[in-house]
Amino acid sequence: MVSIVAPGVAVTGQPMRSDPVPMLSWDARDVRLVIDVTDEGSPFTRPDSAMRRVWLPTPDDGTPRDPQWFEGIARAAGEKESVLVHCHMGVARGPSAAFAILLARGWHELDAIDAVMFGRPIASVAYAADALRWFVGPELDPARIDRLEARRTELAELLRGRIVGSA
Repeated sequence: MVSIVAPGVAVTGQPMRSDPVPMLSWDARDVRLVIDVTDEGSPFTRPDSAMRRVWLPTPDDGTPRDPQWFEGIARAAGEKESVLVHCHMGVARGPSAAFAILLARGWHELDAIDAVMFGRPIASVAYAADALRWFVGPELDPARIDRLEARRTELAELLRGRIVGSA
């Protein structure tokens, strides 16, 4: 399932290789860029598609993300391009990449975490603190990380209840 988390920013998991990918629907939405952060690559684009694919693989192993990974994501997404970001499940890496895009586009970190987590309730945004460290740099006040992580935890608990309750 594709989740629109902000204008021009969508997140999803890896489509199955046997699944049809609705390329025409993405073309109609003016999505011209797919940022694939999976280790294994993706069947999301076809040679006849107008969409570009940027592959920025990173493992989903819980270790801190390299700031250069976020830099590559922000550079690929640019300021206005409509982008679809995906990882394997659409839970940790893809939502964290979407969070970094929102930061780079001028969003405050608490607004960005709200947008990503409300837009994709299964998202953990596990690498959000790493993204904020990349974006702000060495002068980052640790209290901002604390507030971000508190909000991420609060939303995870709130949204988990809604997801479980809706089953």
